[in-house]
Formats: sequence, structure tokens, C-alpha cells
Amino acid sequence: MPPSQKINLKDKIDDGEIDLSMCDLQDVPVKDILDLSKNSLKELRENFGDLVKLKHLDLYKNELQHLPLSFELQQRVEAEKEMREKQRQRDLQANELALQKQKQQEKKNKKKEKKHKNIENAHRNNNINDEPIIEEKSYNYPKNAAQPKKKRGFFSALLNMILTIIMHVLFFALFVFLLTSLKFKLTLDLETKVVKQWGQFVRMVPPTYHPYLHDFSYYFMIVHTKTGETIKNVNVTLSQVLL
Repeated sequence: MPPSQKINLKDKIDDGEIDLSMCDLQDVPVKDILDLSKNSLKELRENFGDLVKLKHLDLYKNELQHLPLSFELQQRVEAEKEMREKQRQRDLQANELALQKQKQQEKKNKKKEKKHKNIENAHRNNNINDEPIIEEKSYNYPKNAAQPKKKRGFFSALLNMILTIIMHVLFFALFVFLLTSLKFKLTLDLETKVVKQWGQFVRMVPPTYHPYLHDFSYYFMIVHTKTGETIKNVNVTLSQVLL
């Protein structure tokens, strides 16, 4: 690129600005130019975007095909800053509006509460003077009649007793299950009796349900055996650790 014609910049200063329009420039001679319109600029220096203090740049009627990457990045940075500042201002305004609405709502709620309290106090004062005297009546129930409170107490006690019995039965069944799973000699007879009773129960059930009961028996025996083996293994492991 041929060197640009030397220009006396002092002659181009007008009101504190340098006007280099209509000078047939082919390159930017300085770093703080504002008006470069109507020249023959075909490209700008790659570091042109480093002129971050430029507030106005006029490149009207030149031969530029693209702008330097640094210039585009600087534009993006400035645009993002502007967008962030605008978003921050919008957020501040939204927060202020929300606080104002919250304060207004709190004032309304306080007024409503105060109004309700005044109304309740007025009703209470009126009811104290106008409240009729109610005579207590004693009801004599016949001897054979069931009194409601005692009846409720009886059913509640009966229900508690039934639940207690069920819980004891379940705990006893679990205890027997664990003992028989360990295959102690003392519990072998008990296990045989339980199996025998289960077989009698299965024979009493209609045949259509036999497959389901057989499947239940099969899986129950697997769980029973695995439980005993697990307890024995845990016992052996604990013994080894303690010893």
C-alpha cells in the first residue's frame, strides 16, 4: 500500500475535533480520529479496536469491505455492557415495584386485621350483655339404657385389646420363624407340626387356590432357609471378630 499523503493535523482542528474528511486518505494516520468519511480507506489496522476511548467514528463513503476483529469484539463488549446495565436497571425497578406492592399489601392486611378485631370486640361486648342464661339439665338414663360415653369406651377398649392380641401373635410368629430357621433340635418338632398344620389348611381350601398356596409355600421355605443361613454366617463372623 503506497504511503498516505502527509497532512498537517493542526490545520484540520475545528472546535476541538480533527476533521479529515475529503483528504483522499488511504490509511489512518493517527489513533484518535473521529471523522474519516469520504476517503479511500480499504482496510483498518488490526489493532484499531484498541481505541476504546472513541465515542464517535464516521467512516461514511470509504472502500472498506470488513472491519478488524478487535473492532468487532470491542463493539460486542460495549453492547453487552450496555445490555447488562439496562437489565440491571430493569431489575432494580422491578425490585422497587415489588417492595412497594408488598408494603401496600402489608398496610391493607393490617387495616383489615384491625377492622376485624374491632368488629369481634364489639360483638363480644354485645353478647356479654345479651347472652341468655342456659339452665343445665340432668338426664336420668334408665338402668337398662346404654350410655353413649360408656359405649364408646367399651368399643375403644375392645379394639385396643384386639390390636394387642394381633401384635403378640405377630411377634410370636416372627420368633418361631427365626428359631426354626436355625434348625435347632428343640425346634424341629415344632417346625414339623407347623408344616403339617399348613398342609391341612391347604387341603381345606378350594382346589382353584392350590397353585397360589403352593407357590407361597415354596418361596416361604426359600426365605426361611436363607434367613437361617444368614444368621449363622453373621454369628460366625462376629465370633471371629471378637476372638
